[in-house]
Amino acid sequence: MSKRWIAIIRFLFLAAFIWISVLVMADEEFRSPLLSSFEWTSLLIMTTVYTSAFLFRALAWKMFLQDQITFRSSIIGIFYSFVLNHILPIKAGDLIRAGVISMRHELSYKRSLSSVILLRGLDLMTLATFASIGAFIYGYQISVWLFFLAVLGTVALAFVAWKLQDKIGWLKQGFIHIKGLGFKYATGILSLTILSWILEGIVLYQVAQQFLSPLGYLQSVWVNSLTVAGQVFHFTPGGLGTYESVMTAVLVFIGYGMKTGYSIGLTTHLFKFLLSFLIGIGLVIWTPIPIQTIRGWIKRKGEKS
Repeated sequence: MSKRWIAIIRFLFLAAFIWISVLVMADEEFRSPLLSSFEWTSLLIMTTVYTSAFLFRALAWKMFLQDQITFRSSIIGIFYSFVLNHILPIKAGDLIRAGVISMRHELSYKRSLSSVILLRGLDLMTLATFASIGAFIYGYQISVWLFFLAVLGTVALAFVAWKLQDKIGWLKQGFIHIKGLGFKYATGILSLTILSWILEGIVLYQVAQQFLSPLGYLQSVWVNSLTVAGQVFHFTPGGLGTYESVMTAVLVFIGYGMKTGYSIGLTTHLFKFLLSFLIGIGLVIWTPIPIQTIRGWIKRKGEKS
């Protein structure tokens, strides 16, 4: 598909998102819970837990690289990734995250990128596990065969990756690195990753309460897991429209009205957008990175050396 058609589809998708969002926000029943979500107590809770989730992932990354990087560099890399994923129409944030570490430490870009890819894989496995367990706990009807196919697909993918490691340098280095982590580091990394996604569920829970929703905390973790896993790839800045669509679909599936589901998804995503811009301003002041350097990291996404 040509870049022109991609641009047209992207424009139409954004236009539809803006139109629907304006219609929803024109309703007083939506505006009141929205404003309540951004009152200082609610805002403090959401900001604290959401920021803590990223700090846990930063610590997990530092542990994964066995303390070859500093916690500060890890935080800077992860926050740059978070901010740029909310600005760029594609998820290029992980490329910048890898570039930050290679720039600040004596690690090759390829080594840094491989660690990012493997940890993102762990994130997806965690989200998929939460989604599957939650479906069974809450009694939602899903196909048992579909569940086992997903498990089988994951195992098959891991097997293929293991077989191809000799042909893909960074993948082989990644497997060697994982084998050498040891029980202590491996347990710490897994625990921090799980805790980070549990914390992120509090944001959705807090927003849902403002809409007088009976959505429980564990249920919020489940819905958040499905939403994030459902928009791994996006073609609008920050997944605008995709995030709201997936969360609305999940909430409608468990019995919410479409308008309520969309309102909760829109408010949750709005908070994440606002926080990303505030963090972005802080990064520019605290530790700026030239635009040309960032562009260079994105262009190196296909690098083999």
